[in-house]
Amino acid sequence: MQKAKIVFVIQIAGLLAAFLYFYFSGRSIDLYFYTLVGSSLIYLLLGLQLKHIEVRKNEILLLILLMMAIKILFITINPIGSDDYYRYLWDGKVILNGINPFQYAPDAEELKHLHSEILPGLVSYPNLETIYFPLSQVSFAIAYLISGESVLGLKILLLLADIIITLGLYFLLTKRKSDLKYILLYTLSPLIIYQFFIDAHIDLIGIMFFLLAIYFYGKNKNIAALMLGASLALKPLFLLAIPIFFLSEESLRAKLKWLTIPILFLAITFIPFAITANPLSTLINFSRHWTFNGAVYNVLSLFLTSNYLMRFIVFVIFLIVYLLILRSKKNFIPTIYYSLFALYLFSPIVHPWYITWLIISLALYPKLSGMVYLSSITLSFYTVVIYQTTGIWEDNYLILLLEYIPVVLILFYEWFNSVKIHLSKTQRANAIFKKQN
Repeated sequence: MQKAKIVFVIQIAGLLAAFLYFYFSGRSIDLYFYTLVGSSLIYLLLGLQLKHIEVRKNEILLLILLMMAIKILFITINPIGSDDYYRYLWDGKVILNGINPFQYAPDAEELKHLHSEILPGLVSYPNLETIYFPLSQVSFAIAYLISGESVLGLKILLLLADIIITLGLYFLLTKRKSDLKYILLYTLSPLIIYQFFIDAHIDLIGIMFFLLAIYFYGKNKNIAALMLGASLALKPLFLLAIPIFFLSEESLRAKLKWLTIPILFLAITFIPFAITANPLSTLINFSRHWTFNGAVYNVLSLFLTSNYLMRFIVFVIFLIVYLLILRSKKNFIPTIYYSLFALYLFSPIVHPWYITWLIISLALYPKLSGMVYLSSITLSFYTVVIYQTTGIWEDNYLILLLEYIPVVLILFYEWFNSVKIHLSKTQRANAIFKKQN
């Protein structure tokens, strides 16, 4: 045990060294990639080690504070692996000037008076209206109020979300009588550091709302349903959670809450934007044509040429797998975990920050498949490196193989092993019942 603890401390030191080396060594896109992949490998080894050691409460608190210091340090730098934040800030600026960001593209003549040296010149796809959902827009407006065209306001909001998530995980793990050490699967994640505190993606706020939905589920289900609606109003990823909550209830009235409250909340947030524009036009365009880093989709692309046919096939397969997961009658958190995994594997587009939504269920349901995926997904940033250096954006099939083969093999092993255990328990219960009768 002592030897394992020493290895754990060395791994923590390696993780911190990777973060600090990146911060103090020029912060190029190449260094971004190497330190992200390297620190993610350390994170994976650390996660494996975590199972075999005892981590005292004061040690967990110290690590949380150390990582908080790292996050605050990275708040001071501009994003490197993504330029999405320019769109965030532009949308915030547009809203604060009383204009609907779903109504005009950034390069529209109607918005010329808002142009500056930075915005919207550095916004990607300036010919398209915004894709981001209503609560994302509210977040962008608040961030712009805080710091104008600086990314600092966004990162302050993300830091607040991170603090709430950390506290929420602490209380959830305590309530579930789970080992508090598994909060470190969230706290120490390089993907969290790089995607939110370097690149300032907005998803962390949606993750916070979903965690609050889980937290309030056992306290006040009306608030829990509202929190789920808030998460959907930031990004609709957890639409797949509605049937899970629905099936977890016994009474029809309770079931209907999970159908009505989140969807109604989501719909209400769209009303101010829908009066003067179609808020879903860019999202529909995105979902029809964009692709990146999809597992099953890229396999199909080796044999098929029709984009729409491939999207239809992956959707149907996902739906079948999702229904099988719902029918498996696993506990609440495992069902969310495997449903998310299915969504990622069958989606045509899987950016690394999308996978961070998995990390909440991973901390509450620690599985090797999740730790491996949170680590291997970082390899996809090779595409970003090539794009920023050559201007070419395309999937690399070797990277896809390295990223997905270990994940899929481990995931299948875990799934079938859990089914085997379930069947074994059922057989034992049946045998006891027969003896008693």
